[in-house]
Amino acid sequence: AAEKSDEGLSIQVCVRIRPPPLDGLTDKYKPRTHFDGEIHRTDGSVAWKWSDKRIVYQDPLDKEYYYGHQAQQYVFSNIFPMMTTTKEVFQQIGAPIVKRTFDGYNCCIFAYGQTNSGKTFTISGTPDSPGIISLAVQNFFEHISGLTDRRSLLRVAFLEIYNEQLKDLLCNKAKLLTIKEDPDRGCPVVANLTERVVSSLEEVIAYAAEGEKRRVFGCNNVHEHASRSHTVFQLIFESRALTEAEIRVSTLNIVDLAGSELAFTHLEPGTPTLEGYIGPGENKTREREGANIRKSLLALSRVVEALATRPGDHIPYRDSKLTRILQSALGGNSSTAMIATVNPWMSGVDDRQTNATLRFAVTAQKVDNHPRRVNLISADQALL
Repeated sequence: AAEKSDEGLSIQVCVRIRPPPLDGLTDKYKPRTHFDGEIHRTDGSVAWKWSDKRIVYQDPLDKEYYYGHQAQQYVFSNIFPMMTTTKEVFQQIGAPIVKRTFDGYNCCIFAYGQTNSGKTFTISGTPDSPGIISLAVQNFFEHISGLTDRRSLLRVAFLEIYNEQLKDLLCNKAKLLTIKEDPDRGCPVVANLTERVVSSLEEVIAYAAEGEKRRVFGCNNVHEHASRSHTVFQLIFESRALTEAEIRVSTLNIVDLAGSELAFTHLEPGTPTLEGYIGPGENKTREREGANIRKSLLALSRVVEALATRPGDHIPYRDSKLTRILQSALGGNSSTAMIATVNPWMSGVDDRQTNATLRFAVTAQKVDNHPRRVNLISADQALL
């Protein structure tokens, strides 16, 4: 069961600007230059500029701009410039979410942006730069080490959404996974999903690496190793007071979405169609993958748009597996943070996709959630 709360808490949205590629410029990366919070085109004009809370795009083809009209401006609570580390992003955005999960609230952190904008680098990280998953787990164990009046444990699960099918990334055998309502956890859950009890960051890193090997990847003409799926890494936290039988359980979903370049609802006229992202010679499997990515991202856009503009209307959560799993994070009982990743070094249509990401992010921060602490799981249902 969940404690009732009418308190509205909007989705916290931040923007992370990725630095230029370290492996040199290609045809996709035009030789733009950076100077004091501005990205300049080769002709010297300003393409992008930003401050702590505002990011602005100046379109060279927009005649209205040259006649003094306002450029496209977006305002957020946090804009992280390109030299910001993932640890700094986590301290501002992730640490409060982990604390909320530790206190018994369902929570979610998700990264949204086009391919090659830094989503996976932010969520999964590298050996030299830990991502949100590792930093969140480390933060969890720091909180747990300070507990003196409660018993606790942490479990992890790893899920892939591929072609509108759910895949358990911590299990070698294929099995049927379904989404069902769980009144105890206060949110939809994936039935039969493998959950592993963990006691160290090293264990979690090993499970994450194991799951990554089972993921589906493919190639398109946007990025050589573009992901063809969404992933959800779950941290399930249980705690119980030493003198009580009642168990408190909460879940933090950390979501790495596929590239948003297929979510064309927010793109301007003239943007290539879905077929523009299917490389020459790619087979029907790739076309199906692209269509399903597009379906789920369009469903996400529709849910966010409906919650932001028509919260009393029917919300189409069931249009995709992604939005069903994220139901509590979008207008539900979770505390949610979104990291919009943008790549200002990519020109042409990619500038329009960056604008699309920012427009989606502006809409997302208008969505109100109603966080509720999840309690009252009977002892025979829990591991403690």
